[in-house]
Amino acid sequence: MNRHYTRTAPPRPNWHLAHVDLDIVGLILMIAGVAGLILGFVQQSMANRSAAQGYREPDDRPPPGH
Repeated sequence: MNRHYTRTAPPRPNWHLAHVDLDIVGLILMIAGVAGLILGFVQQSMANRSAAQGYREPDDRPPPGH
């Protein structure tokens, strides 16, 4: 016997929130995740750049000539 099985999408939840579209909520969360990932990369590259320049202690002495 040759049986063909078809895959179906999982059932959607059978409860609904009034005036809330779960697809839109998911899209907003994905956009926020991507934005957070990009900001994390920017912050990490800034930290790496300052570390590559080397850390210098702040100079509390007045400038020469004063």
